[in-house]
Amino acid sequence: MIDTGSINVAAVTWEAPREDEESFRDYAARRAASFGYPSLRDGQVDALEKLIEYKRDVMLIAKTSFGKSLIFQLAPLLLPDPKQPGIALVIMPLTLLQQNQSENVMKRGGNLGVRCIVLDGDSNTRRNQEQIGEGKYTHSKHT
Repeated sequence: MIDTGSINVAAVTWEAPREDEESFRDYAARRAASFGYPSLRDGQVDALEKLIEYKRDVMLIAKTSFGKSLIFQLAPLLLPDPKQPGIALVIMPLTLLQQNQSENVMKRGGNLGVRCIVLDGDSNTRRNQEQIGEGKYTHSKHT
């Protein structure tokens, strides 16, 4: 078990990487299912495809409850090697949402190797900064 604060995450179970003939959309759907989501909206897949497959900047304006958070939570898990997820740095002005989002990422992605940390005035310690520098986290939330 890995202690991640209030959430304990079991040992990482990796799934198969993207197949040669597998479309990005199918791969994204499979990874989303591993992350606990049975399906993705077309707009989510479009944003992820532009960001990951085509390496383009994405600005998505969508209504509340569209699933914008899932896009930045899932993006690091869609990079070519699922054993080495990328890093997502998310800057959130609402501190109330930070802990909730962090817990959601850990709950859904712990089995995929996701590690999340919230950095604010109280947790921005030298130890946390060193762990981030060492690549211990795949997701960070900052105020």
